Formats: sequence, C-alpha cells, structure tokens
Amino acid sequence: MALTGIALLASVVVWLAPAERTLGQGIKIVYVHVPLIWTGMLGLAAAGVSGLLLAVTARAGIQHWMQTVGWVTLGVLLAALATGMLAAQVNWGGVFWDEPLMIMLVRTILVFAVAHLLGGWLPWKRAGGLLVAGAALFILAGIRFTTQVLHPGDAISSSSSAEIRLTFAGLFALCLLAAALAVWYLRGRQTHIPI
Repeated sequence: MALTGIALLASVVVWLAPAERTLGQGIKIVYVHVPLIWTGMLGLAAAGVSGLLLAVTARAGIQHWMQTVGWVTLGVLLAALATGMLAAQVNWGGVFWDEPLMIMLVRTILVFAVAHLLGGWLPWKRAGGLLVAGAALFILAGIRFTTQVLHPGDAISSSSSAEIRLTFAGLFALCLLAAALAVWYLRGRQTHIPI
C-alpha cells in the first residue's frame, strides 16, 4: 500500500515537473532515471557495508540483511537500466550501447548479481560478505572513473532552475524511501533471525 502511494506521488511530481531548455519534455524520463541510479548506488554501498559487517561477525541476521538489500538494489538497478534506455530513446533517438556509462551499468548489474548470488550461496559467511563488499567497492570505484561520451555530467546541481533541482531531490527521496520500505517489507516476511 505504501509503495503504491509513493509511486502515485512520484507520478504526480513528474507530471507537474518543469520542462528543461535543452531536453524539453524529454527530461521527464530523466527525472525518473537519475533518482533510480542514485538509489542503486546507495544500495550498492549499503550491501557493501553489510558485507563487511558479515565478514567481521559471520552473523546470520546480517547475512539476511545483506541479501535483502542486494535483491532490492538489483531491482532498482534494473529499473535504472530500463529508464536509461527509454531516456536515451526519447532524448537521443536511440540507445547508444557504446556509451561508457551504459556499458558500466550493464556490467554493474551482472557483476553485482553474480557476487550477490554467490555471497548468499557460499557456506562460509565471512567469504560471502567479503565477496559482496569487494564487488560493491569495485563497482562504485569503476563508476567514479567511467568516462562520458553522450551522457551529460552533473547537469542537475549545475542547473540554474531551483524547480529542476527540487524535482530531482524530491524524486530521489521518494525512490530511496520506496527502496527502504521494500527492504523492510521483504526482511519482515523472512523468518525472524536476530542480528
């Protein structure tokens, strides 16, 4: 119910959001894509921290948190990929598969999915935690140093429009809240395992 409410509120925000001088109404899909990317990056960081905690403690409860955060993060990253492809189609006339950030996003999903699955499957909790933490660190560092061809830099913080910046910030907050609620919901459905 709460996730539906967040989705409806986000839809209203996007519908009311201002157009942009260069992209016009094409910015509407970018309003959705960017917060998903930011939420996915925070999810990777959270999974990495959970992996480090698991590597130190080997506690089953932390492993379950790591796995839940990982599944939600993968879902967010897949949504970010889908909206990124749609944004490219709308704003560039097609998906530019050679764009380094597009390649990095696909690699991120694949590498993290493998690390996430192996991290939960390995019988050694500490090794699984290190695998997830290492993958998250590797991915986040890789994203930081990925070049951009068509993809703009940080057009949001450099925008002179307060409405555009506030729209991105509001949608990011909603996306982050939705991801957090999904983690809590999925975690609550699992058998209670103390941290």
